[in-house]
Amino acid sequence: MGIELPNLKQTEDLMNSSDYKERFVGEYWQTKIRYEKLKNFNNRIEASTLVNIEEPKHDCPAYLLKEQQRLMGEYLHILEVRAVIENVDLDMIFKPRLYECNKENKWTTHLKVWNN
Repeated sequence: MGIELPNLKQTEDLMNSSDYKERFVGEYWQTKIRYEKLKNFNNRIEASTLVNIEEPKHDCPAYLLKEQQRLMGEYLHILEVRAVIENVDLDMIFKPRLYECNKENKWTTHLKVWNN
């Protein structure tokens, strides 16, 4: 069902980078992770109104949670458009990168963030 999302901890290096494009990618994925979790929660609330399953516990009104999801989706869209304009690869978190030269002057590749 699509790409497995990183977890928030796996975006920390990007968020602390001195490179604004890496921070941009970190911000995008942290927002995306939170958005997907909220969307799944809202889907469970909605499904509970359609069939006889227990509604997940929530202290906030469902309409407000849906509004938060909508606005987060709009924010993600803005980040995606900016990424195109600014030539930022939002999927860089999933790609192996040449990161350092080892003692034998050979490049080693690994995922800077996406490693378990």
